[in-house]
Amino acid sequence: MIPCCIDLDSFTFNAADRERRRRESNLGDRFTLIYSGSIGGWYLSEKMADFFVQLLKRIGNAYFLWLTPGDPKVITSLMNERSINPTHYLIKKLAPADVPSYLSAGDAGIAFYKPGFSKLATSPVKVSEYLACGLPPIINTGIGDSDALAKKFNVGSLVNEFNSPEYDRVAAEMEKLVYHPEVRARVRAVAESLFDLRRVGAKRYASLYERVLNRN
Repeated sequence: MIPCCIDLDSFTFNAADRERRRRESNLGDRFTLIYSGSIGGWYLSEKMADFFVQLLKRIGNAYFLWLTPGDPKVITSLMNERSINPTHYLIKKLAPADVPSYLSAGDAGIAFYKPGFSKLATSPVKVSEYLACGLPPIINTGIGDSDALAKKFNVGSLVNEFNSPEYDRVAAEMEKLVYHPEVRARVRAVAESLFDLRRVGAKRYASLYERVLNRN
């Protein structure tokens, strides 16, 4: 896999940002799930909404923060169809520079993709951003290296099937994970070792080009 690396100086957990953004959104101590990115297409927004229904059954004050440039009416419709009260979610369109501060406000990140052959070679940049900000990701299986990432490093949860029992299992798993006192540091360490733009991406690409040029 060619990893989607990111600037870890920009994407990092900031405690002051977390406090500020949670205060602005009146989150208090609510378990906050975040989705960051586009909706529709390869992204299974409806399945993520279904997952949140199960999460609410387990954590009654859970909150879904949708950070998306997409049409907010689409998300509102998805949530209304599932009888999710507006007090349990917020939809925000952000400037790119504001995304890290909102990720710091979350407790877990989510990203569900349509399964497909091409997804076997996908490295979701949003997952790299979640990890960099200390957010354990929830992602469906078969998406690039995500299966190995979650299993080897124990920094996230994998959804094997899109159904209520599986969502409930993952919600229970994530509830335990996010409240571990060292989880943010462990998640960040994975981002530093695998997705650092300068120390991983640039270094490996430079090495590869040097090998090709020397070979020729």
